[in-house]
Amino acid sequence: MTGQSGWERLHDDLHSEASSLRSQHLFRSLVPSPIFDQTRSDRSTLIDLTHNDYLGLRFDADFHRSIVNELENTPIGSGGSRLLGGEHPEFARLEQEFSVFRGAESSLFFGSGYGANQAIISVLSRPSYAFFSDELNHASIIDGLKLAKQSECSRYIYRHCDYEHLEFLLRKSKANVNVIYTESIFSMDGDVSDLKVLSELADRFNGILVVDEAHSIGVRGSRGAGEVNAQGLSHDRLITMSTCGKALGCQGALVSGPSWFRDAMINTARSFIYTTAPSPIVAFAVRKAIEYIGRMDADREHLTELSRGVRKFLEELDLDVRGSKSQIVPIVVGSEKNALQFANKLNADMCFVKAIRPPTVPKGLCRVRLSLNSSLSGSDMMRIQGLIERVVHEK
Repeated sequence: MTGQSGWERLHDDLHSEASSLRSQHLFRSLVPSPIFDQTRSDRSTLIDLTHNDYLGLRFDADFHRSIVNELENTPIGSGGSRLLGGEHPEFARLEQEFSVFRGAESSLFFGSGYGANQAIISVLSRPSYAFFSDELNHASIIDGLKLAKQSECSRYIYRHCDYEHLEFLLRKSKANVNVIYTESIFSMDGDVSDLKVLSELADRFNGILVVDEAHSIGVRGSRGAGEVNAQGLSHDRLITMSTCGKALGCQGALVSGPSWFRDAMINTARSFIYTTAPSPIVAFAVRKAIEYIGRMDADREHLTELSRGVRKFLEELDLDVRGSKSQIVPIVVGSEKNALQFANKLNADMCFVKAIRPPTVPKGLCRVRLSLNSSLSGSDMMRIQGLIERVVHEK
């Protein structure tokens, strides 16, 4: 016995770990977003590149007004899990409309994209199946695979967007079914999967393709129906996960696919069964968001042009943007210290960005991530580029 209580030991252990993180420039803390501070007199001069509200719906006055009247008629909370008293009619309306929007047979609404990815993996996890996951897939996919009842020899990580490596691994597989899991737009590099190649590999190797559309829904494809739509794939033999908290400006996620897969999630996915259902008001708001983004072609085109312009500018400065082809544009600067310094200099000039560090990205590939949105004007982009160029030249 050391003479310390369990509480004291816990304090010392966590304090030591926090000190280690600080020394490595990896300690994190919660900082309120300046965009939410209504008291700031300089809000009109703020440029916020930290969020994923790609079409600006969070603060759209017309979008807000379309939801307000529903507040009087709809409960704030669902009151329970969807299988135990929390099933509000708004969920079925949303799922039906979203399925039409996606071109899928059915959809199921979840409280978060994290839980949705875990639900997909839990249904597909069985002894005779194998998983093949892109090495840069989101943490929810990585954690879902860790929790899955799969042996290590049935979980494969293929090099990022390296489809020759994926094919090599698929050829070695003895599984009855090979599950290929990818993001369509990757959240930290901003590059885009070749979904046609992945679909062809799935067809050739007894596969199922699952696509996380978190960063493409709303901003890609016809009416914002996502990258699957943009690349001309049918949803007949696909499972997709689409979050509602990014370009849709709301919260939650929808898994789309065949009706029998939806039935399996309802009956076996623990992240669906054992959690309180989302707010019915949020489900209504997501339905409204689908209506809105369907009419936002001009906003999507504007965002595409902004993204193309800033990537070209950064490449001309010899900055590493990791092959970005989307509204997510990283500036890779190397060390944790460099990333923090770069971000702090931009933040000091009212251009708010975040330094992205391990474990979110590999060591040595720390970056400042520019998350662009359609609310940015041409003058905003000129100011952003001027500030970045000044920071680069100050080195």
